[in-house]
Amino acid sequence: IHSIKNYKGDDSKLTPVAQFFRELIPIKCIEDKVQVMKIMATFEEQVEEARVSFKALQEVCAQVTKSEKLAQILHYVLNVGNIMNAGTINRGVEAFKFESLLRLSQTKSADGKTMVLDYIVKTHIEEGQAGSLMPKFPNIQVRLRNGDLCFIVHRFAFC
Repeated sequence: IHSIKNYKGDDSKLTPVAQFFRELIPIKCIEDKVQVMKIMATFEEQVEEARVSFKALQEVCAQVTKSEKLAQILHYVLNVGNIMNAGTINRGVEAFKFESLLRLSQTKSADGKTMVLDYIVKTHIEEGQAGSLMPKFPNIQVRLRNGDLCFIVHRFAFC
């Protein structure tokens, strides 16, 4: 609409669609009204997409909250954190914030090479637990393959 509004040439040289919009320009708040019409045209589709995304998020959340394996891994992470914080004011904590999980891939061990996350994964594998977590979360696997979960997770700030 802006380009049609700013057009200074002969109206007969405009396409029929452009001429139509040229006639609409005098209408008060036309840009807002056109935007509302666009939203109305796609509203049902967007609602359905949101419904599907929320349902997937609910299913994943239910799987996560019921997972004993994930609870074991998070408890292991807590123990590793307490070992690392021994002798500091943060020793012996009973919980951690999920935001601190990001630091597992950024914090190096005493050798300066191994990341804490690498150590946790290696220990988990050595204990024969490799591959035992993902089967507990079938919806996460499906959603990751389809690319939907990342959208959902980013949208709701879970990753």
